[in-house]
Amino acid sequence: RYKLDDDLQYRRQFLNLRIRSVARHLANDLQRVRSALNERDHLDTVILVIACNRFEALKEHLESLKSLLVF
Repeated sequence: RYKLDDDLQYRRQFLNLRIRSVARHLANDLQRVRSALNERDHLDTVILVIACNRFEALKEHLESLKSLLVF
């Protein structure tokens, strides 16, 4: 019983850390877009770089989440 509780607690903490990480990355991405708009930079390039970075991060997050589903 305690082992299961510890395992669930670990999974909950891990998921919370992942959610915070995603939120932090999204905030950084939004700041990049704002900067590009303010500086009249190449917004399409900025968005493409962000999309590529998020795609890779999303793959990592999905792999992490899949590992949490295995009991």
